[in-house]
Amino acid sequence: MGLVTPGFHLVDVRNDEALSYNSTGVAKLYGTPDAVLWYARLLPGMEIPAHTHGDVEDDALILSGSLSYPVSPGQEYTVGAGRWLVARPGEFHGYLNRTSRATTMLLFTPVVTPVPPGRSTSRIYTRVHQPMGEPRPRLTLYETDTSRGELIGLRPGERVPANGVRFAAAFCLDGRIMCLMKNDKLAIEASEGVCLVHTPCELVGASGMSTVALFSTLF
Repeated sequence: MGLVTPGFHLVDVRNDEALSYNSTGVAKLYGTPDAVLWYARLLPGMEIPAHTHGDVEDDALILSGSLSYPVSPGQEYTVGAGRWLVARPGEFHGYLNRTSRATTMLLFTPVVTPVPPGRSTSRIYTRVHQPMGEPRPRLTLYETDTSRGELIGLRPGERVPANGVRFAAAFCLDGRIMCLMKNDKLAIEASEGVCLVHTPCELVGASGMSTVALFSTLF
C-alpha cells in the first residue's frame, strides 16, 4: 500500500489496487500508535450505519460528493465536500449516501491504549475502563476534546517546521507538497490524493497553493 520506510508511510487513494475496502466501503489507510486514518468510498445507497463511540471521537472530512449525516434517531443533515464533521465521545453519528454519485471521505479515530508503566493517570488523561485481569487501566491517549483536525494552505516554499505541528497523518487535498525528514534526510513529494504518515516531518509547499488536511492527537 504505497511507500514504506521504518518511520514513514505513503499511500495514494487514487490507486484502488492499493486499497482493501470492507463491506461498508471503508479502507484503512494506516494506523499509528495514536490513531487510525480511514478512506471511505460510499457508492449510491451505501452507508456506515449510525452508531456511537463510548470513549473516542470520530472526525470525518468529506472529499467529494455529499451524504446524509444522522445526529439522532430521525434527525439528519445533508453535508457536502469540504465539510469537517466531528462526533464527540458518545455522540450519535453515521454516514449514508442517498445520491446518485459516489461520495469519498477521510475518517480519523484516536485509539485507546494501555497506560505505560509509571505514567500519571491524572490531569490530561481520561480513564476509560480496566479490563478484568489486566494490571493497568486503559486510557485514551488524548485529552477530552483535544484530538484535532485542521486545514492549512501552503504557498511554494512556505514551510511548516517539524516542531510546528505534531500530526498523525497529513492528506494532500490539492497542489503538491514535500515532506522532509531531517534524521534520514529523506524528501518525499505528495500530490492530490496522497496520504503521508510520519512525525516529526517538515511540510513544504512545492507548487501553486497547496491545501493539506492535518490529523493529530494532542497529549
